[in-house]
Amino acid sequence: MRGAEIRRAVWQRCAKEFELRIDLANGQVHKFDNFPRDSFDAVAAALRSNYGVDLEAREVSLRGYNWGKAEFQGSLLSFTIGAKPAFEIPLADVANTAPIGKNDVSIEFTAPELPPNTPRIKEDCLVEMHFHIPGMAAKSQLDESGKQLKDKDAPVAKEGEEEGEIDEGLVLGDDGEAMTAAALFCDTIKMRADVGAAQGESLVTFEDLLCLTPRGRFEVDMFATFFRIRGKSNDYRIMFNSIKRLFLLPKPDDLHTMFVIQLDPPLRQGQTRYPFLVFQFERDEEIDVEVKLDQEALTTQYNDRLRKDYDGPVFMVVSEIFKALSEINIITPGVSYKSTQGHSGVKCALKANEAFLYPLERSFVSVPKPATLIPHAEVEKVTFSRVNSTSSSTKTIEMKISTASGEYAYTSISREEYQALAEYCATKKLRVTTEIGDGQGGYDAMDDDDDGEDGKKRNVSKT
Repeated sequence: MRGAEIRRAVWQRCAKEFELRIDLANGQVHKFDNFPRDSFDAVAAALRSNYGVDLEAREVSLRGYNWGKAEFQGSLLSFTIGAKPAFEIPLADVANTAPIGKNDVSIEFTAPELPPNTPRIKEDCLVEMHFHIPGMAAKSQLDESGKQLKDKDAPVAKEGEEEGEIDEGLVLGDDGEAMTAAALFCDTIKMRADVGAAQGESLVTFEDLLCLTPRGRFEVDMFATFFRIRGKSNDYRIMFNSIKRLFLLPKPDDLHTMFVIQLDPPLRQGQTRYPFLVFQFERDEEIDVEVKLDQEALTTQYNDRLRKDYDGPVFMVVSEIFKALSEINIITPGVSYKSTQGHSGVKCALKANEAFLYPLERSFVSVPKPATLIPHAEVEKVTFSRVNSTSSSTKTIEMKISTASGEYAYTSISREEYQALAEYCATKKLRVTTEIGDGQGGYDAMDDDDDGEDGKKRNVSKT
């Protein structure tokens, strides 16, 4: 760092000792922790002689109030109480932000990034905060772009105003309606978090990808260490080291293919967690993309895992780039199971949702909702019901997979699929039992009439 790049140097208390904080002119902030209390004079003298910068001593607020003022300072969101900082949020750590009602904003955070091959320790960490921001947004709060809140240290007079003149006119959104202070605060976080997290251009961008879980159409930006999915109301940043498995599953309709991403920790949308992202592609839709890196970078940084150009079916291009950047192999259906129609999966229902069950080489996977993974190692037994039903109207069977954590009841499976599923379970040496009789309950959308309920409650849980 050069002295001309330093905007401010601050000395303040941190968790254990003291912290030197250096604010740069470009908005970046660097922090150096655990200075002894008595080193203030030495640090101040070094900054003054080498950089021509004075060291400012600042107190932090220890009152513990939950009300104050939220201000943007470069790449940080600072919460101050009585002009003293209480805490700061690095905007690069924001995974998603969304308005809640008229006056509240939710901020969700990414999980801490761990070194490669390091197991994730199960300990408490901050995952979400809510801010209550009443009132309407005023033009005097905007920066020169007129689209976001201005930086605390960079007040800008609006065009046509004298210095110091305050314009308290309301801020209008894209729809022409006056914006609430909460909505402007949320938009500012989205814009600043994008700049803080994505320093540099994305490697590849995919537009208008259909996601079945969570439902919506998203733009997906691929960066070196994370990918970003943007929808109409949500914007997420997901680290590649959060990806645990990748699946490429052909849908049993000969028209679509599903690309499944297993995440740990799960994606959070309010109180709902999504441990799987399920994208769906048309098999005959093709694309050609160019990775925004030169050949030398592809060779030195990625060992030629990533190519310069990709062309072909969209599902193949997207999955191959995810594989290259995450360094996770893609799991596809093997030869152990084929349905009577020659497909790798079978149509069924899980709870009250239509699903597709895929018996893979080492696990069962069902998608799209609720997306579920059941490793063979966790299966205690597989129970088939309604197999020997004498009712001519009963055209389906039920397959119940029991594990130590709960049961998964797959219903509405065509009866003609029983033999292939039973043979698959035998091949994988899974314990199989068969229930005799017609009195099996559950959701059965394919039956011609109502088979009735047997009054038994099944505990169906999702891991």
